[in-house]
Amino acid sequence: MKLKIEGVLPAIVTPFKGDGSLNLEAFSSLVEWLLKAGVSGVVVAGTTGEFPYLSMEEKAKLFEQASSLLSGRALFVAGACAPSTREAVEVAHLAERCGADALLVVSPYYFKPTDKEVYEHYERVVSQTAAPVILYNIPQLTGYSIPWWVVEGLAELDGVAGIKDSSGSIAYLSTLYEKVGGRLSILCGSGEVMVGALAAGVDGLILAAANVLPEELVEIYRLFKEGRVAEARELQRRIQTVLRLIGRHGASAVKACLRAMGFDVGHTRLPLIQGGSPPYDVEMELLSRLSKLGKVSFKPTVKDFTLLVGQALTTLGSVDLAHIDLVAGLEDGPVGEAFREALREENPARKPALVDTKPRVAVVSTTPLVKERHRQ
Repeated sequence: MKLKIEGVLPAIVTPFKGDGSLNLEAFSSLVEWLLKAGVSGVVVAGTTGEFPYLSMEEKAKLFEQASSLLSGRALFVAGACAPSTREAVEVAHLAERCGADALLVVSPYYFKPTDKEVYEHYERVVSQTAAPVILYNIPQLTGYSIPWWVVEGLAELDGVAGIKDSSGSIAYLSTLYEKVGGRLSILCGSGEVMVGALAAGVDGLILAAANVLPEELVEIYRLFKEGRVAEARELQRRIQTVLRLIGRHGASAVKACLRAMGFDVGHTRLPLIQGGSPPYDVEMELLSRLSKLGKVSFKPTVKDFTLLVGQALTTLGSVDLAHIDLVAGLEDGPVGEAFREALREENPARKPALVDTKPRVAVVSTTPLVKERHRQ
């Protein structure tokens, strides 16, 4: 009998220390918090776990830690994701030795495979491993979507237990339910379509957003299963912006949220950088939404801040210099109060100018800027 996978499973982030090494203590704290929220399992070293940036040794440490934390408590799904069949099998064997309950195996990427090559990739992985395999369809990153007929063929293999789809396509999920529903566990990997996916027949949810909002996602799943669809839909509406932004910006966005919530998860590994994806305006939008949900709080005052100072010619060909003090802050905070005070000052030589008070606006300087530290 094939493994049945249900409920909410966070695709957990991989915490790093300041020097870039694994932070297993933070990993353990996050796992315990997720378990208290009622999740059914945890997916380790998947896309949100930055699997392409992890060495085999690091995956071994994560798998061993996850196994010790999850054994007998929740499902431990290990990411056996790799561009080649050989490496996928190697990671799968490592995960099995560490006690994984199931393996999440992404379709081959970088070189675009044919349908036959994808089928044979999975067939070889399944034939060389004992743990149940979950197919992983994420075309926005692999450049390839596993056709339903390939999934239908793979469903005949005893070692294939389910499929996770992160495409966000309800039509695709509905087709999977038509073709393999009841034979494979169908798992939705896109939070934006969560309630719609449940209506389409999916069995469970593997989501990056479950790192940040585990209680809400577990509640949505419970409400839907109890037939309280309108309540589930309304709860999703309340958190939809967070789901959308995390879905678009992945691990970097999740880690930004978790840091603000007090989890020492660090940053993503290079080349992913803070302020890249998500950009700072999106990060602030996320934190603002989480603040409204009671997940994070902003400090009421600024104790220490940086002024950006620069100067440039006022116009092309002019010899007159314009001096700039660029300050960014909340309108109802100390920066806003300082600006209002400046507006009351009658000095034509130093006239303040408001750039924008709305979020999601990037100010790009055209002059060299230097930092000056100021204490309030």
